[in-house]
Amino acid sequence: MRTSVRLFIGVAAGALVAGAVAPAQAGTTWGSPQEVSSKLGRAISLSNDGTVAAWIRTNRMTGSGPVRTSYFKSAKKGWTSSAPIPGTAGVTALQVSSDGKTAFIQTPGTGLQLSQRTSGNTWSAAATVISGTRLDAGVMSADANTIAWVDWTGSTDYPDYLPGSVYVATRPAGGAWSAPVLVGKISSDVQYNDMVPLALSSDGSSIAWIGETFALKVLKKNADGTWAAPVLIKQYAEDPALANLAFNATGATLIWNSNYTEGVLYSSLGASGWSPVGYVTSDDVSASAITPKGTVVVYNNEDDQVVLRTWNGTKWAKKTVIGSAGNAQFAVVNKTIAWTANKYQGSTLRASIYAKGKWQPSTKRSSAAQSPALTANGMTLAWGATSNKRTYAAKR
Repeated sequence: MRTSVRLFIGVAAGALVAGAVAPAQAGTTWGSPQEVSSKLGRAISLSNDGTVAAWIRTNRMTGSGPVRTSYFKSAKKGWTSSAPIPGTAGVTALQVSSDGKTAFIQTPGTGLQLSQRTSGNTWSAAATVISGTRLDAGVMSADANTIAWVDWTGSTDYPDYLPGSVYVATRPAGGAWSAPVLVGKISSDVQYNDMVPLALSSDGSSIAWIGETFALKVLKKNADGTWAAPVLIKQYAEDPALANLAFNATGATLIWNSNYTEGVLYSSLGASGWSPVGYVTSDDVSASAITPKGTVVVYNNEDDQVVLRTWNGTKWAKKTVIGSAGNAQFAVVNKTIAWTANKYQGSTLRASIYAKGKWQPSTKRSSAAQSPALTANGMTLAWGATSNKRTYAAKR
């Protein structure tokens, strides 16, 4: 990807001077980084057009905090001063809708909340749409019209092993939310073993989770908006301890991996239903991700390689090594991949783009970064710089 001026990105505080901003550049070259905020954040989320950024304000990689936002004015003027979304504190999960007008917020002890952007960087106070003291794993579709979550109320681990509940709610565009729909039970082991509880496709059509009997299930939305019966994808004999569970954008391909065991598995939906479970790779893997089209899977193997494999129509093609990282954090869209290692002090941020018929060698974007985020077109990359505790973005 990118630039020869290389973004000594987020590196030292003095390396980035206010006002020293280059305009976004088309193609494979990144412009210079622009400061989005003078404070560090995590769970960075961007609108599709790259004009809206939101993040959880905390210096910890897994910490909670208030939600802050910024708005991109122009290449010359850069980003507005960041501001908090009113009524947010102790937030643990955050998403911005594809149009940048809705923020989805999960606050333990309160529930699931939404905030609306009224103009520029002005947001309404967070309003609770689903109340609950033990809600977890909340996720929203890109159009902000479907939300799914786990409710651990009544769930216990040893000796009772009482499961949690998976719910979904929908609404017509801009309309009222439906009552929560119980779609299944989820293994109590998930909440105590720090595993990925569920996945929702970005179009809101598909949900996947590990059931109370360790069955990996998928639920699809019917054309009339109702939900079909769950489909069994894989039955496990014991808790698989999933480190990742993800759909492509349309919910037609599902991938998952445990932590350094079993490799990356997948199943795809065809005319005759879901395919038998197969391997993207049998390498021991710590992290994986799939592109929105579902044709590329990237993963981090036991040799700390960042590897991608492409679906050629009949199988996953020979692996391509595009970089290195241990226990990677990925940001993935169809033609751009960015990653850091999941380390307390952050790690080198690198990115690769697909151009001229192949994935280009990765380039360094920052020497110490966390929480990379990409826009849908891959033209804006944002991250938290752990070296100077600020948040940055670069455009191309």
